[in-house]
Amino acid sequence: MIKKTIGFFVLIIKMTFVYAVLLTGIYSQTSSIYKYIDDKNCREEKDVDYTIFYSAVCKGIGGYEIGYSEGEDYHQFLNLLSADGKYLGIDVTKISIAAATVGKTLEWRVVKQGKSIKPFALIFRFTVFRHGISEPDQAESLLVIAKITKDSVCITDTVKPNVKNQNKQARKLADISRKKPCFGQTEADK
Repeated sequence: MIKKTIGFFVLIIKMTFVYAVLLTGIYSQTSSIYKYIDDKNCREEKDVDYTIFYSAVCKGIGGYEIGYSEGEDYHQFLNLLSADGKYLGIDVTKISIAAATVGKTLEWRVVKQGKSIKPFALIFRFTVFRHGISEPDQAESLLVIAKITKDSVCITDTVKPNVKNQNKQARKLADISRKKPCFGQTEADK
């Protein structure tokens, strides 16, 4: 009888804890939010550098916007623009300096806590044309994982197209990106 009573009280305590966590918003959930680079979600920027064919600012989340541009060498770029006006470059040259395009779908990995949404990683497709844009059959379509911190954004991983469940693998890498170094970062840089 005493074991049953103790077990019942332990169950009540566990349920009370779970209820309190849910009520106070301590509980957080990791999920994805998708945004798109298109005319509906972006506004074109005028009067940019003469080496840039096209530049736009697109809707983001969590106070961020996306800067998207295409250079005269057919290289496309993404940048984050923070709510306080900071420009946070995503250095895709760490992946390739060849002609490359950015996919139009952006997957933000976020932590939701109550009504608060905090992005911690961005996943996007990056297609590299190793032999020039005129040979699209030689292209390699990678998924790029960029971690987002308060003051910076950097690439931590890429997932090659031949990886089984490429999108799922990219999400797993994004979810641990906060603990990973940036491409090209050494211990001395930390």
